[in-house]
Order: sequence, then C-alpha cells, then structure tokens
Amino acid sequence: MAQASLAQANSACSLGLFLWACLPKPYRSRQINYLEAEIINELFACKKRLYIMKTIYSLLKEILFWAIALVNEAPCRICSRTLAFTASENFIHANRHICRECLAYLSKPETGKLILGSSEQSKHSLSSCSYGNSTFVYVALSPYEDLSKELIALIKQKAEHHLLLDLAFPLYCLLDKITFALEAQRNEIFNSSGGSSPTTPTRPTYLLIPIPMHENKLEQRKKNHAKLIAGHLEHNALTQSLFRKKSLRLELAEEVLMQIRETKPQKYLNKRERRLNVQNAFALGKGAAKIKGKDVILIDDVLTSGATMYEAVKELGKSQPRSILICTLARTIKRVET
Repeated sequence: MAQASLAQANSACSLGLFLWACLPKPYRSRQINYLEAEIINELFACKKRLYIMKTIYSLLKEILFWAIALVNEAPCRICSRTLAFTASENFIHANRHICRECLAYLSKPETGKLILGSSEQSKHSLSSCSYGNSTFVYVALSPYEDLSKELIALIKQKAEHHLLLDLAFPLYCLLDKITFALEAQRNEIFNSSGGSSPTTPTRPTYLLIPIPMHENKLEQRKKNHAKLIAGHLEHNALTQSLFRKKSLRLELAEEVLMQIRETKPQKYLNKRERRLNVQNAFALGKGAAKIKGKDVILIDDVLTSGATMYEAVKELGKSQPRSILICTLARTIKRVET
C-alpha cells in the first residue's frame, strides 16, 4: 500500500512535467504556476494518505498483539513468571515477552551531553547539537550491565529480535519526555532573544536514523538491530498519536547514512583502536537532503566509547540538521574517550 502511494506521487510528478513540456512556449509561463500547485497538492495528499494507512496498520497490529498476549499466557523471558494483564494495562502497548516488573527494574534512564574532542563530559545537561564543539545530547534506557547486558546478548547472539518490541516502548516514553524538555528549552531561548515561540498544535516530527551496517556484515547477521529499534519506535509513535495529540512524532528516515567501509567488531578494541576502526567509515546516502533543518535522532543498541556515534554525527552534520539526539538501549561510557 505504501509503495502504491509513492508510485502515485511519482506518477503525478511525471504527468505534470510531461504536460508542461507539451505546452507551446508562450503558454508555459502562464501554466507553470498552476501545474506546480497541482503537483504540490497531489504530493501532499499522497503523503497524508500514506501516513493514515501506516497509522491504521500500526494500530491494528497493536490490537492483534494485545489480543494474542491475552490468550497466550507466555512466561516472561527474564523471570519466567506468567505475563499478567489487568484492566489497568496500557491498551496502546501490551508487554509480550518481558513483564512490567522486569522492565521497571531494567529501566534506569541516563541522559547527558557528550563533548567529543575533550576529556570532560557535562552530565545531565540537555541542549541542542553544536557541531563546532562536537557536542550532542545522548539518551540511554539503562546502563550496560547485568540484565540489559543479558538481553542485548540474547538479541544479538541468539537472534531473539522479538524482545525489542517490549524494550522499544519504555525507550519511546523516555524520548517523549526528553524531547519535550529540549523543545521547551529551545522555545525559552528563542523567547529570551526577542522572538515569539511557534504556536503549533502538534510537536515537530523527529527523523529516526539507525546506525547503518556494512552490506557484508548485514548479509551475515540478516538484521540490523539499530534499524529494528527505529522501526519499533516509529510504530509506538504512530499508535500513541491516535490517543495523545501532543505525543512525540517519529519517522524512520532511510538511505540517509551508509557504511562504506567494513570495520572490525568494536568489542575487543581499546579506545584508540576503536576510533581508528570507524574513522571515515560512514558517508551520506541519497536521502541525506531530507534532514536539512530537521530534528534527528540517531539510533544504536549500545553506546560505549562514542567513537561510532562521533563519526556518524560528523557525517550527518554536513546535511545541516537542526539538532541531533543520540538514543541507545544501553550505555557503558563513563567519560568521553578521545
């Protein structure tokens, strides 16, 4: 359905350009404004229909999963207790593989501001991205230890990708809270400079960009975990938007960033080797133009030394996004390594 809508948009553009080219030269100048308006209107209509279809699909999928979870009393993957559902359970998201108690124990959010290129790190400070100082905000659902370490090992080594369904929802709630604080801070700065904050009924849409994998590694692993996380976050955003007018809006942006050079696993490298390993490993894709002036969320599973994120942010900065927020499931970094 999505491909059909995009095909309609492309057909509308092609038809408009063909008709304009067929007009005699004296009439082209008078008709071009009308044709441009028609093409733009058709593109917006197709985009709106695509968004509505994606939202309905996400809601139906959530209802189906919720119903299956009620019928199938599967045990929690961590504590082996039966997943309990009550009348107070969140209808928009039902836990399918991890119980609420284990998720509550797992969720120990960490936020801060990383300053790469310096030995210092300013913690618990939220601000927008500054490319000149290589400064950006990071958000992690939990520290990379104990339970989170076991879960990520199950996901990456045992291919239990379904666990990401439950982990993505608290991560979305965390992003909702953090981005709201960032937007309030941005409006406060704008007002203090003599401007007036925009009065929009909805919050801005953030573009999700997963850390890409090289095609050789992707062929071996079959799945890009960062892209799976981004897809689940977008799904949660679509379902939440039906019930909360000012919920966080997310959109998965593909082909923005790509890995052009195969790298070694970072796990067994020291801080200097990590940085050299990923240096100049990324490049902008053909969809990079869409992030100009937009708010971007860079997605990965674990934040360790920050070397991979730094290289990705360096490339994304060339397309001049308004802000970049780093989001991961877990974080092991205690200070910025250079």
